[in-house]
This record gives sequence, structure tokens and C-alpha cells, in this order.
Amino acid sequence: MDPTFVIAGRLQRDYLLPAPCAPCENRDYIAGTGTTTQARPMIDQPGGNLLYAAVGLGVWSRAPSPVSRPGTGTTTQEPGLPRGNRDYPVPSGNRDYLVPCGNRDYLVGMLTRVGEDYPREWLDSFEKRGWDTRGIHILAEALDLRYFQATLPRAPSPVREPGLPRGDRDYSAPSGNRDYPAGTGTTTPRAGTGTTSPRAGTGTTSPRAGTGTTSPRAGTGTTSEDQMVQRTVREPGLSRNNPVVHFARLGLPFPKSLLGYQPPAPVPRLPSGNRDYPAGTGTTPPRAGTGTTPPASPRPNDIPPDYLNAQAVHICPLDYLTVSRLTSTFRQASVTSLTLDPSAAFMTGKALEDVRMLLQGLTAFLPSEEELRALFWGRTDDLWQMAEALGEFGCEFIVVKRGARGQMLYDSVSKKRWEIPAYPARLTDATGAGDSFCGGFLAGYHKTYDPLRGVLYGCVSASLTIEGSSAFHALEALPGLAERRLESLAGSVRQI
Repeated sequence: MDPTFVIAGRLQRDYLLPAPCAPCENRDYIAGTGTTTQARPMIDQPGGNLLYAAVGLGVWSRAPSPVSRPGTGTTTQEPGLPRGNRDYPVPSGNRDYLVPCGNRDYLVGMLTRVGEDYPREWLDSFEKRGWDTRGIHILAEALDLRYFQATLPRAPSPVREPGLPRGDRDYSAPSGNRDYPAGTGTTTPRAGTGTTSPRAGTGTTSPRAGTGTTSPRAGTGTTSEDQMVQRTVREPGLSRNNPVVHFARLGLPFPKSLLGYQPPAPVPRLPSGNRDYPAGTGTTPPRAGTGTTPPASPRPNDIPPDYLNAQAVHICPLDYLTVSRLTSTFRQASVTSLTLDPSAAFMTGKALEDVRMLLQGLTAFLPSEEELRALFWGRTDDLWQMAEALGEFGCEFIVVKRGARGQMLYDSVSKKRWEIPAYPARLTDATGAGDSFCGGFLAGYHKTYDPLRGVLYGCVSASLTIEGSSAFHALEALPGLAERRLESLAGSVRQI
């Protein structure tokens, strides 16, 4: 049976330590709610961008399907179902409700590489969830896929802003499996804070509504491209070194399975200015378009023949060479929808021409705001101008992931723009939210061929992912919860 979807990415063995939650100050900030919960340590658990993207897509294989309006690519609300949040009894009418395991309306193919030491029971669990693992190439040797990350405690803020309750604070998001705020790992203040960002074309600064972050102005000497890349690759408040120290700090026994772990190697300054740092690996891949491919990256030869008949393919953050080969292979096949979430590694100003080649023929490109700013460093500070430029490279839709501040969508065909807010979920663990968003986007776009619905689906998938500490948490949501959130969020979309 040909899979409907294929997702290419990496699998990991995650060791994630949360920050301790102090009574008043050290609280995780939940966008739009002020509600917090404490994450639990994840010791040798399945992770990786491939897994989180598959989960984000899988949310919608078990949710009620929207009704397609005949002759259009949009969806309509079913008769008798009011909009908004409500208790959801599964109706007996026009819905094809699917159970979490089995009886799915489509098959998801997973494309990656693992070593012979990767737990077989994990592969079995993927198959039980209805995922096709034939694209997981098992090497005849061990492959170290361990990934350690500790979220550091935040220092108490010396100044409390008027009107902000204690604990309703910014947070630093983990990024091992893509960050939330997507792709950044930087702190996301509440809208209306006193921090500033430069006003394009002026020499002064003023607060930018809804951001509170400081964005360098193109052409100034305030922040270098190196610093911009460093900000994207290495997030403050996170540590991938000295796991023994962090386990001791939290009073946890050090796991034997983490013995001999080597943290990711520092990313050197490459001659061309391009950096390559795939989340969750300890390797430093080559500059865009050159060198060798990391051992955990899938090759075109790993693709089962029937995967080339898939209707939609998503490529998670991988090294440039792998992304280039995979996009070329799937373009030549019968794939109708091809989406890409780029690695921060090759999203640098000097790699713009390399990125241009990747975008030709893409259905959707889904970078984070920080990645996009790094790519256009020194050219412009306007995110919409950046999205327009990418659209001219031959990509239909540009989705800018902004984490707690929501997403921006640009349609390069109709030239329409939308801003979509993030769903105000309770943050427990931000790991994998960006990947889960991409999986949800793929599901939504495939169902409706409407990019706006795709973004809404992605937002809901991400909101379910961040409310738990397990990669599979979003699949354990109550029946109908995703649909309720979708209906609630749809009314908050703003067309620019």
C-alpha cells in the first residue's frame, strides 16, 4: 500500500532535563494564558524531528474530518455544530472519526537512518500507531543518536512590569527537536513590554507590537551576521554540556545509558559564512552543497519505491546536502505537495543563493522568524518583504513560525497575507512544537488544499504537543479536542 504521506528527518534518543520550577519567579510562560505546569525529565525516550512531525500529522488522522465544500479548496462547518469551545459529543452524522491506532484513512511513511542499537521496541511502537517504518534504514553498525539538553533555571527578574502577575514571564524554549518559539529558543516577552526593536529606516528604536524582542536593523553595525547565526543555533538558558552536573543539580541519578556521551561539537566559522548545525546530533555537517552527509541523514537510495507515489512529503531540518538530494528526488516523482522546514545551519545571508535552489517547486517553506532574519541579514528587516522574496524563488506558500506570537502566512500566487495567533495552551514542555506544527500543516493542507487551514491545523498540533512531556502526548488528547481548538482559533485569523 502506497503511503499518503512521507516524512524525512531524524530520530533521537532524548535525555531532556527541565528547569526547576520555583514558587514565584522561575515559571514557564504560557502564551496568552499565564498558566504553567512543570515538565518531567525525559530519560532515554524516543525523540527527533521526524517523530514530532509524524505526531503532529497523526493528530489529524484521529480527529473528525472537516467537510469539503464541493468545487472549492475550502472547508465548511457542519450543520448544527456551533463554533467555539464546547463539550464535544462525537456526532453520528457526517464525520469519519478514526481511532488512534489502526483504521486510518492514510498511511505515514517514515524516512531516516538509525543504528543497529536503536531500540526495536520503539520501531514496533511506531508500527502499532499505523506508521510505515520500511523507510527507516537500519545500519549494520551502532549509531549514537543520544541527545542531551538541560533547561537552566532563570534568574528572578529584578523589575516587575506593572500589571503583570508574578510567574507570567517569558520563557526560554528547548530546541533539540525544533523550538517553541519555533526555531529560536530565545525568550518571548509579552506584547507591550518595554524592550525595543529598531524601526526600519530610522536611527531610533521603538517597541514593535507583539514582539518585545530586539531585531538588528539591516545595514547597521549593532549585530553581526555571526551573532545572528549564534543566536539561532545556541539558545540562552539551555545547556548540552556536562550532563553529570545537571543531573546532580536536580538530585537525579545519572543514567548508565548516558555514559560516554559526547556533547555536540562547537560549530566552527566556515570560510563562506555558512553554518550547519542539525539539532540533536553531535556532528558538524559540511557547508551548503559540499562535503559528506552525516550518517543519520537519509539517502535517496533509502527511499522505498512506493514512497515516491506519496501524495505529500515533508522534509524536517537536515543538512543542506541531504535536503537538496531529497527535494530533487521527490520533485521528479509524482508527489503533489512538498514542504520543507529548514535547518538553521544553512539559513545565513551568504547561503541565500543555495536556499533559492531548494525553494524552486516547493509547496510550502516553513522557517522560523530567527532563521528568516539570519537569511536576509543586511538586506531587509521587514518579514513580509522576506516572505515575498522567497515566494519569487518559486515557492507557493511561506509560513513564518513565531512561536508564542503565532505564525505569518504569505501566498505568493494571490499575494495575500495572514497573521494567525498561537493557541493559548498550557506549556509543559516546548520540545518538538515546531516539528509538530509542520506535521499538522501537512495534514491540514492535504485535506483542504488551503494554506490557511494548514497553518491552523499546525497551530493546534503544536498546542497539544507542548502540553505534555512525551513525544506522543498530542496523540493522547481527548477525542474532539483538536477539532474544538481548530474552530476556536479560526475566528482569530487576521488578513493583512
